[in-house]
Amino acid sequence: MKVLQLSSKVPYPPVDGGAVGMHNMTKALLSLNIDVKILAVNTPKYTVNVETLDEEYRRNTKIETVLIDTTIRVLPALKAFLSRKSYHVERFISKAFASKLEDLLKREQFDIIQFETIYLTPYIPIIRKYSKAKLVLRAHNVEYMIWKRIASHIRQPLKRFYVNHLSRMLEAYEKELSHNVDGVLTVSSLDAQFFLKQNPNLLVTSIPSGIDIVDNTGVVSEPESIFYLGAMNWQPNEDGIRWFLGNVWQRLHEAYPKLKFYIAGRFMPEWMKNIKMPNVVVVGEVADAYQFMLSKGIMVVPLFSGSGIRIKILEAMMLGKPVITTSMGLEGIDAINNEHVLLAENATEFIDCIGRCMKDMDMCTILGENARNFITARYNHKVTAENLQRFYTELLQQ
Repeated sequence: MKVLQLSSKVPYPPVDGGAVGMHNMTKALLSLNIDVKILAVNTPKYTVNVETLDEEYRRNTKIETVLIDTTIRVLPALKAFLSRKSYHVERFISKAFASKLEDLLKREQFDIIQFETIYLTPYIPIIRKYSKAKLVLRAHNVEYMIWKRIASHIRQPLKRFYVNHLSRMLEAYEKELSHNVDGVLTVSSLDAQFFLKQNPNLLVTSIPSGIDIVDNTGVVSEPESIFYLGAMNWQPNEDGIRWFLGNVWQRLHEAYPKLKFYIAGRFMPEWMKNIKMPNVVVVGEVADAYQFMLSKGIMVVPLFSGSGIRIKILEAMMLGKPVITTSMGLEGIDAINNEHVLLAENATEFIDCIGRCMKDMDMCTILGENARNFITARYNHKVTAENLQRFYTELLQQ
């Protein structure tokens, strides 16, 4: 079987949640002895030189890239607004990518062509013209829902109006897309329901990203520490940290003056780099996410918008870390409150949950052990690969 992965960013190295999800899918494909080819997009904000990648990875994936300038510009945004098209998607339309894809399809035949996110699906007409492959959308999120939720937290009327417009255009695009592909892979059952509602005859399966189960011993966690890890070029992440710092941290610091809060991740905005708050440490990008998480105490994920599944939460649970998040942060993860994670929906509940962990380390340890066992049973790569094999087999028999 030959599979072409069309990726809206280079999946390797897996430096953020999106790249991790794409890379884990590639690993699952390779574990099934599937012949994989990756055609990925480089953008001005996220560029990877393929020649610098691991030789084995390049050999196994035969990866090629095309640079697409996705820089936000006023006139194209206005044109998309007036024509009622999704500017999120329009930014990925490129003659260079279309030409590269066409040449590839003329040279090689594929059984399945899989879109990693919706952003390269405008090339479906070209694919249908030159290939008989089954087309699969791997929906990392229901994209419109992210922006709808972001809009609900915006106070400025004009900005809220425009973000709501972006959400509506994405919603229309995603609904139409459900009739233009042969199958959809989602990372959560909630997202799967959205696509099935649009097209009940569509083959849709929820397969979360597989997680590497690694040793979680040998690193001593810093006492009295909480941490956050996530890329800040994703709006829900930045909004969540801004809220936590503004509504939770001062009260938390007064209650636990020795407690430190570490904020790590890529693309830190200037306001975050310049924070002057007691015991708040802005780490920025870390060389090894697992080592960073192991070295700290409790993970907090104050997320109030978004869709899909939070891979960093899964990874922290796999490492046996106590995780405190919102119901939206846990969306798509079938973990149980007070058994695998702790849920908090407002500032008082975050403070209470962190306080419980600070005062009862035995409870914290049991929570982490339960979380690790949960992830090991449900999110390991073997389970992911087996589910993927069943999905592809059913799809190709249609």
